[in-house]
Amino acid sequence: MSSGFTSTLASATATPAASSMPSSGASATGPNQGYPANGEAFSNLPTSASFGNTVYPGYVSFVTPTRSDSVYPLYPITANSNVTFRWQYTYLRVRPISLTLDAVGPNSVTYTVSAMDGNATEVIWNLGSVPTQPAPLMNGYYRLQLYDQRGISASYSPGWMMPCTTMSIALYTPDFYDPYTTMSGYCPLCFYNAGQSFHESLTPIVITLSIAVLSSVILLVNILH
Repeated sequence: MSSGFTSTLASATATPAASSMPSSGASATGPNQGYPANGEAFSNLPTSASFGNTVYPGYVSFVTPTRSDSVYPLYPITANSNVTFRWQYTYLRVRPISLTLDAVGPNSVTYTVSAMDGNATEVIWNLGSVPTQPAPLMNGYYRLQLYDQRGISASYSPGWMMPCTTMSIALYTPDFYDPYTTMSGYCPLCFYNAGQSFHESLTPIVITLSIAVLSSVILLVNILH
């Protein structure tokens, strides 16, 4: 399923994503570390090549959006709502011919955000232009899938881009959002406010019970004396 988007092409000035680097202790710079650490222009990378197993695969990390701890980036489902995705590579040696970015919704429906040229490093997803068939966007979490022409199930291959499925976003419908309850059961904001709501709801109950217990104790003491 496709939707409106704009994209940006890669350049040789991208910076490596430290969070995407393998944990083997290898240096992040040097001529054998792949793009962009080797200083080679992205456009000069081959679109097909074979490397030994000592070479890392190419990793992808999202620069935008980013998540903080357990809080997912949150966007309203409105006609004017745009979500900007921007990514970068580490250890890449083979340039993708094409890229696809999907968003898998809470209803297990896969929405194609964009099918683009392999040089792209940014795309904008307009939520208002997403078709309503086979299913409209709904409240909940959407797992992103960014992969090259080999597909989402592409296996580990030295130097080639690994599919990226580590980022998720949350979408919600403002018109039907209630900070305390939700009919659909997929209310991202409700999870964010759950702790505060629980505290606000529990405090009056605790105070009431405390007063009742204290009154009972005083009454019992008076009866016994």
